[in-house]
Amino acid sequence: MTDEQLARHTLETTGCSCVAVKNGQAVVSEMSGVRPLMLWLQDQPELLRGACVADKIVGKAAALLLLYGGVTHVYGAVMSDPAAAVFRQHGMPYTC
Repeated sequence: MTDEQLARHTLETTGCSCVAVKNGQAVVSEMSGVRPLMLWLQDQPELLRGACVADKIVGKAAALLLLYGGVTHVYGAVMSDPAAAVFRQHGMPYTC
C-alpha cells in the first residue's frame, strides 16, 4: 500500500480527523480544524515534509499550511474550491 493509500485508508477506518503518512508510518490526530497541522508544524516540522496527508475537511487555510509544510499529496474527504485552487496553482497533487 502506498503512503497515499495508507493515509486515506487510515482516515476512513479510524476515528481520526487528520493523518500524515511518511515512509509507511502513520501519525494520526483527533483534533479538529487546522490544529493538528499547526502543532505538527510547530513541534515536528519534519513530519510533514514529504508526507501524504489525509484530512476530513480541507479548507484554504489548511491547504496553505500543507503547502508550507512540504507535503507531497493531500486527500480531503471534503475540500473547498479555494483549497483545490491553491493546490492547482502550486502543482500539488490532491484528491477529494
